[in-house]
Amino acid sequence: MKHEFTIFGFGISAKITSCLLAKEGFSVCLISDKDQKKEISKTNLVTFLSRGSLNYLSSIFPNTKLFEEYPTIDSIHCELNSLRGNKPQSIKFNDEKKQNLGKIVKNTDLEKYLNEEIGQFSNINIIHGSYPSMVVNKKDGIKLKLHNREEIDSDIFILSSTKNNIADNINIDFIKKDLEKVALSISVEGDINNANCAFQKFTPNGPLALLPYSENEASVVWSIKRNSKLLNKDNEELLQIIGKHLSKYISSIKMISNEKHKLQFAYAKNLVCKNTVLLGNIAHNIHPIAGQGLNLSIKY
Repeated sequence: MKHEFTIFGFGISAKITSCLLAKEGFSVCLISDKDQKKEISKTNLVTFLSRGSLNYLSSIFPNTKLFEEYPTIDSIHCELNSLRGNKPQSIKFNDEKKQNLGKIVKNTDLEKYLNEEIGQFSNINIIHGSYPSMVVNKKDGIKLKLHNREEIDSDIFILSSTKNNIADNINIDFIKKDLEKVALSISVEGDINNANCAFQKFTPNGPLALLPYSENEASVVWSIKRNSKLLNKDNEELLQIIGKHLSKYISSIKMISNEKHKLQFAYAKNLVCKNTVLLGNIAHNIHPIAGQGLNLSIKY
């Protein structure tokens, strides 16, 4: 099987890239290690798409109704708890020209939207439930051998998955660090004072962010040390603590779901090696607050 581009990964960055390449007329093979019935990840994570990212995506996809449904973020407020008992310090970020900063979008909604867009392209071939077991560089491209014994010849191989340790076979150095922290990703609902404002508070236990994606729903992301006693709290106790920290921004707070994500930092010193390109988390696995890695992928 021959394709001009082959992408391993089925995340948001991989799906956007496959659509972009297909729109330009290239033949694309998209390899997903997920079963076809499990294409959409069950997660409460969100992505803060910057204004630049939104403009770029609007230039690729004609149907932008999904983005229109989310409120715009016009400002970001940050607050630092004083370590000496003084009043908290705060700072506000907004655009000098009074333009919006972007929108916070649920990852599951974004994935569903991209799956529909992928289905519009006849030059995207999707292989479900597989992964490359061998990557062979040739003079004129890449040969991939999949674990199901299928072989693919491609001009360019785009690696967009951290699974199966494929990067170990590629001559690219990484800067890696175990941050020894856990990110609590909590989906909440309540009375949000301003759905157009994102808020971050630097608490003694770690940074706590409130990311509204509707008039009464938001994502709360709290980065804490892996040995923090907060991890032993039940959901009700945890919600009470969070409610006190965010009382100026949300009231009558209720928890919808709670997830934990191990935090590690990894950054590729080079994004290209011969005919292989790194994309997404495999290229820059940074703090997961609002999916900033996706904005980096779009920028590159």
